[in-house]
Amino acid sequence: PFEPAVVTVGQFHGGTARNVMAGRAWMEGTVRTFHEEAHERIPKLMERMAGEVAAAFGCTARLTYEVAHSTVVNTPEASERAARAAREVLGADALVRYQGSMPGEDFSEYLRRRPGVFVFLGSGTADPSGKVWPQHSSHYDPDESVLVRGSMLAAQYAVDFLAE
Repeated sequence: PFEPAVVTVGQFHGGTARNVMAGRAWMEGTVRTFHEEAHERIPKLMERMAGEVAAAFGCTARLTYEVAHSTVVNTPEASERAARAAREVLGADALVRYQGSMPGEDFSEYLRRRPGVFVFLGSGTADPSGKVWPQHSSHYDPDESVLVRGSMLAAQYAVDFLAE
C-alpha cells in the first residue's frame, strides 16, 4: 500500500464474431510505478493473478511482459535548476510542484545515463462545458501558445546550466 503501482489495460481483444464464443483473447497495457523494486515484482504478481483467474474458468493464461521504460527519477540539482529557471522566466505563480506522477516516458532512459529533470508544461484548455481533458484523451486540445513559454524555460535552464 505504500508503493503505488498502476496497471492499465489499454486494449482487450477476443473473438471473431459477435455470436461465437471466443476461443482465445488477449490484453495489452502498461505498468507504472514510483520505485524500481515495485516494478520488478509486478510481472510475477500479474502472472499469478492471470493464471489463477484462467484456471478458475478451466482456461490457461500466458503473460508476455516487456519493460519499455524505467521509472522517471529527476535529480535534485536539476529539479532545483528547473524551478529557478521557471521562476525567472515565467514567474513564481507558474511553478507547481508535484508529489509525484507516473509518466510512461522514454525520457527515463536519458535520466539513467545523465542527471536531468522531466518537467510538465501546462497546456490544457477547457471545452465549452468547462471540462479540461488530460493528455492521451481523445478530447485533448493543447494550447499551442504554451510552446513559446516552454522554449523560454528550456533556454533559461540551458543558460543556467552552462553558467555553473
